[in-house]
Amino acid sequence: MKTLPRIFAMSMAAACAMPAFAQQPQPAEPGFFRPSASASLTNAEPPAPPPQPATPQAAAAPEPQPAPDPLAPLRWTEEQMDRAELEASLARRQAGTGPVRLNGAFDGSTDPRDR
Repeated sequence: MKTLPRIFAMSMAAACAMPAFAQQPQPAEPGFFRPSASASLTNAEPPAPPPQPATPQAAAAPEPQPAPDPLAPLRWTEEQMDRAELEASLARRQAGTGPVRLNGAFDGSTDPRDR
């Protein structure tokens, strides 16, 4: 029966706090959906553009970029294939050298998650 007074106290605290939250000031920028006479939510206005600087700055001429090497992706692909072939050959050599894995109660792999 101790929970009933606690629930009552919590509901009273919430009821007193609600008007305080409702009276918080609104932000200066109302957001994407501006208030209008229309109740439609589909009349969305984009945000206002940022103000332009007062003094125009001279734009620096961009330096010309060198042309990309058209064979670079092919070289990278060949390097990756060579690496994969080397790793596969090493794995093939090591495949027969280790002990055979036995599943059983003695190695802890009998859990259904390990199957």
